[in-house]
Amino acid sequence: MTDPLPYLETTDPAYGEQAASSFAVEEVTPGALRVCGPCPRCGDPIEVPVVTRVYRGRRRAAGETMSVPIDCTCEGHDHPGRPDGRAGCGAYWNLTLRGEPR
Repeated sequence: MTDPLPYLETTDPAYGEQAASSFAVEEVTPGALRVCGPCPRCGDPIEVPVVTRVYRGRRRAAGETMSVPIDCTCEGHDHPGRPDGRAGCGAYWNLTLRGEPR
């Protein structure tokens, strides 16, 4: 087993690309999604709730995109140097969602 990565607030364009190919998107209720998958930096699983519309708001059309900011919120490792009260390894990125989930 390898030591966990140190906490570092960082991003990389590849993080969003990796998450787009490995994250699952599930509709929890109309207007709310759950995206989950491995953090592109540390590899630990994360689960993030995403609100896609407000009460009685319009649904996204097929092909319409939505950019969602994501922070690693993993709980699998105690990343050295992580500030008190924070979760994750410090990685953040934007995840692009297209249209409504099926």
